[in-house]
Amino acid sequence: MNAFTPFEKVHGVFRCAALTFLLAGLALTPQSANASEADISVLPPSQTQGTVIAESLPELDVNGPGFSEKYLRGKLRIGTRADWRQLTDADSGSHGSFTDSAAGNTLLGTIYDLDEEQNYLPFKFFIGYDFTKYFGIELAYDSYEAKTVASDGVRSDFVKTDGNLTLSGPVFSLIGRIPNSSAFTPYIGVGVAFYNSSFDEDSMWARTEYRDGSVRTREMVVDNVTALILTAGVTWNLTQNWFLDCSVQAANADVDAVFEPSDDGQRSPSEDVPGHFPMDYVAIRLGIGYVF
Repeated sequence: MNAFTPFEKVHGVFRCAALTFLLAGLALTPQSANASEADISVLPPSQTQGTVIAESLPELDVNGPGFSEKYLRGKLRIGTRADWRQLTDADSGSHGSFTDSAAGNTLLGTIYDLDEEQNYLPFKFFIGYDFTKYFGIELAYDSYEAKTVASDGVRSDFVKTDGNLTLSGPVFSLIGRIPNSSAFTPYIGVGVAFYNSSFDEDSMWARTEYRDGSVRTREMVVDNVTALILTAGVTWNLTQNWFLDCSVQAANADVDAVFEPSDDGQRSPSEDVPGHFPMDYVAIRLGIGYVF
């Protein structure tokens, strides 16, 4: 007689164990079992195990919440804002004379002040996501502009401009909300703005043609700036989806700049004048938004 291999021995043990469990299950089955239970008990072991496993699994809820219902509804919000802005530290306190410039009392050269250029168009778009009813994030677009105020260096009553400075870019903020039973939800925010700086030179200042045919050009080179943003506001929930947003925002944005002249296309680095433009501001913002 051929000897059993180890695999055949193990297989035989499992077959015996399965038969023993089946007989034990039949012996323990109550006589009053209903038809469905009886049908299951007399099935072959493989089918019985499959039936038991299938019955133990939770039912698939085909009518449960989908992705939009679970992750977007009441969480994703979009909208746009308009604002009124006030620069808070733009006045150097001087009148832009050559003496003030030499003493470092101006912003840059004979530029001694900045005036806000208001833009009330509601094109400050934002998108936000609330992870909970207390905490969320917001990505917004911001842009604002200021006109430089300068003198001719001699006459204190002579006012001109060398051009306009514009900051624009994305603002990423963390938002904390205070939910309550009313239609008004207060919130605070802290964030970072990544402003791209650009300077639009005034044509009268940027180029001078002299009688001898020589030409002097002037350029203002400004650095990009990263600014801390603080916000406090309230949303007024008009309906389940639409809301009004009113807030106050403050930022600290100091832009480094260098005045670079050229004569007949040749740079004159020795005449470069460094300075800065303090674009710190407080803004009152009004917006409208939609919650999905």
